[in-house]
Amino acid sequence: MISFLFYSLVSTGAAPSVLPAELDYFDPAQRSHALGPLIESLGEGSDFQELHSFLVYRHGKVVAEQYYSGNADYIDFPGGLERIAIADRKQWSASDPHYVASVNKSVTALLTGIWLSEQGRTTKQTLAPLLPEYQAYFSGSKKSALSVHHILSMQTGFSWDEWDGDDLVQLWRSNDFASFLLSQENSGPGREWRYNSAALNLLFEAIQGTLPIPLDEWATRRLYHPMGITDFEWGRQPNGVAEASARLFLLPRDMLKLGVLILQEGYWEGKQLVPSLWIRQMCSVQAEGPAGFYGYGIWLREINGIPVCTAEGDGGQYIHVIAEKELVVVMTQGNYLQWPLYREQSDTILRRLLEALEGPAPDS
Repeated sequence: MISFLFYSLVSTGAAPSVLPAELDYFDPAQRSHALGPLIESLGEGSDFQELHSFLVYRHGKVVAEQYYSGNADYIDFPGGLERIAIADRKQWSASDPHYVASVNKSVTALLTGIWLSEQGRTTKQTLAPLLPEYQAYFSGSKKSALSVHHILSMQTGFSWDEWDGDDLVQLWRSNDFASFLLSQENSGPGREWRYNSAALNLLFEAIQGTLPIPLDEWATRRLYHPMGITDFEWGRQPNGVAEASARLFLLPRDMLKLGVLILQEGYWEGKQLVPSLWIRQMCSVQAEGPAGFYGYGIWLREINGIPVCTAEGDGGQYIHVIAEKELVVVMTQGNYLQWPLYREQSDTILRRLLEALEGPAPDS
């Protein structure tokens, strides 16, 4: 079992600063000279393909926000996860919600932390008692050991392959996500890491059963509205429960807010929206898979030797939290179904940004 590795989020030990509902913007006239050339190098006609937005938060202020022209393609989920190309180009702007794909998994992890705290539960909570209508799948099965920890760390034990197989396609063609997943063979939770989007939806199914109101309404009250996040689109599972793994559209500015929330250990406007200990758990190594270290709905990596806590979505949707530099970086891209292109592109931009910011921080 891999040991936990905690990426410190507030390295100074000081109390997190109080942040307004709207992020504080740095005077563009005083922008670091180093950022100007970088921003100009990212748009259409550059070496970077289909970058739609680029936002940087540093030392308590937004120091860069830029939108570019790109595609408006989308993924047809019920139609077999096909990429649908749109002929017309789109000038992306601050008012356009962008598809964030699996960044939604990181949001699900944040919401799960709130739910665990509210209900006095821990990640050892097993799902079987919370899903009485699916007891036939758990009875006398290794699936009965499936816990919140297993789901958020992608160690569910299910026979599942959504990267090279068609499990995810078949899931979206089913009418009951929970039954589809639970009907799969399971070798025992905690044995290996396998990326599994269906498991996050099963978790939301379990959470919904403990709430007196619809999960999306509860989430809006607990997380979105307190942060001033109001312009978003959120898909649903076939049974109406909010979708936990992919179909979420957010404004890039609101993606940045979520990154700042993680940077500040769950504080927002002086309130502890998400327990600080939970943020640390999210950004600690819970498992290691073929694609790297994984926390709770979060990728843990290093860029230029610096730890990065990352929410990542297909096509190139990123929230990078770099506590060591008091930095949050958001990118949206339109490179759907083109991994590893979009990750390599994000890494290159992030390296250039870190190199550009080696100088002193801008005056506040």
